Amino acid sequence: MSRIVGAVVCPSTPLLLPGVTGRMDPIPALREACHDAVAELLSHGPEHIVVVGSAPVPSTAALIVHNPSDLIDDARRALAPRRGQPPAPDAPVLPLAVGASLLTAAGWPGPLAWWAVTPTTPPGAAADLGAIAGTSHRTAVLALGGGSACSTLKAPGFRHPEAEQFNRDLVDAVAQWDVPTLMSLSTKSAEQLADLPTTMCFLAGAVASAGPQRVNVAMLAREVVAGVLCAVAELRIAAPP
Repeated sequence: MSRIVGAVVCPSTPLLLPGVTGRMDPIPALREACHDAVAELLSHGPEHIVVVGSAPVPSTAALIVHNPSDLIDDARRALAPRRGQPPAPDAPVLPLAVGASLLTAAGWPGPLAWWAVTPTTPPGAAADLGAIAGTSHRTAVLALGGGSACSTLKAPGFRHPEAEQFNRDLVDAVAQWDVPTLMSLSTKSAEQLADLPTTMCFLAGAVASAGPQRVNVAMLAREVVAGVLCAVAELRIAAPP
């Protein structure tokens, strides 16, 4: 049986990567909330951290990453390629690069496991992957993703008329740890271009694999950035009384 001691949810916006925003930080409060959440995660004394994000890769295997800084460098090159540099891998690395950046800033020295789950993974399959990711060691999970990417006219896709309701439902489901609703929202996320519901299903599977648990969620931040919902949350996990 796995031992999940804590989890946090952070957005996968590239603005969280070092050196991307320039001198003026457009998301100071969101950035601070992410760093606070990861610091709290490490305070639980994990021996192993699972990082999960959404990316168009086969969902049946974890990724092998030898050096987290490579993820960050590849993502930054993909976002701002420079003349004379080799092309970076496609943006599938982006959510995991954000996770690598947050953990590097927090000074995490321990082992990491990297999981990229395709956005179209059925909710039950995503939960099954989360169950596989758990270990017998004290494990923490960093889940990365965004809500609707169709929230404003500046959205990367298009403005969806149901985006605001989708985001409210998503935030409420996370805050109340309403797994059935999260799984239901993951079936709608392709239309909304949202990936957080899928990674939350993965997280739900990881938590469930540890047996009966009491989950209390603290929402630390919620902000729409360039048309994408970004949310930060802490999951405090304990055995039931």
